[in-house]
Amino acid sequence: MRDYLKNGTSLRKDGYVITDEMEQMTREELIEEILGTHSHEDLVENNFIKKIPRCGDCGREAVIAGPARNFCERCIEAYE
Repeated sequence: MRDYLKNGTSLRKDGYVITDEMEQMTREELIEEILGTHSHEDLVENNFIKKIPRCGDCGREAVIAGPARNFCERCIEAYE
């Protein structure tokens, strides 16, 4: 069985090994497991997720993000 690292230290050195169940998980299953076991703040801090920019006018998801203001497609069209 392959040895894995946890925070740079061998699991085997700490007396552990990965279970067959974890080793056989798909990428999607592993991502969902990580997302389900950490807070949003921890995930942001570890650069696993990021906040979606919202339109400064209506609050919809922004398509153009900038330092001054974010805009959604509907509000961009309204200004043009």
